[in-house]
Parts: sequence; C-alpha cells; structure tokens
Amino acid sequence: MTALARIEDEARLVHHASDNGIAAVRLAAAERVSSPSGLSTLVKQARRDKQVARLARERLARQRADAEQQAAASAERERLLEASKRTRTVPGSHSTRRA
Repeated sequence: MTALARIEDEARLVHHASDNGIAAVRLAAAERVSSPSGLSTLVKQARRDKQVARLARERLARQRADAEQQAAASAERERLLEASKRTRTVPGSHSTRRA
C-alpha cells in the first residue's frame, strides 16, 4: 500500500484499480482516481470488481451532477444580471414607488 501511495500518475492508478490482484489495493487505487476521464475508464475496465466499478460510477455521476448544478447557477446569475441591466436602462424605471 505504501508503494501505491507514491503513485501520482492517474493512468497507473486506473491500471491498479482495475487489474491488481488484491481487492484492497484495487479499492485504494480507485479512491484516488478523480478526473472524469479516469473515472470513465475505470468504470469500463473494473467490471470484475463491482465495488470499484460502483465507486467510479458514483463519483462520476456526482461530478456530472455538480457540473450541471454549477452550469444552472451560472445561467441563472447571467439571467439575473441581464434583467438587472435591462431594468436600469428603461427610462423612468429607477423609481418604482408610488406616492
């Protein structure tokens, strides 16, 4: 396991997570894979180890959901910013109070 801790190359981690003969090493390597491409590769290659495949699928799904949520929030910010700009450029819109 200490040798695994020194591995920084994600492709090597994917290799160990999918092909190592020791289940604990496969799982430890899988936990260190973090990029979407590495997780996708791991999902495809880790079919014999259901725990590793599930971990990779769940992390990949979480990353995708987070990215979608971030994109939606960004789009909402842009929509609000544009609405704010339009409100400021309409003549007489600076005062909405009635006497």
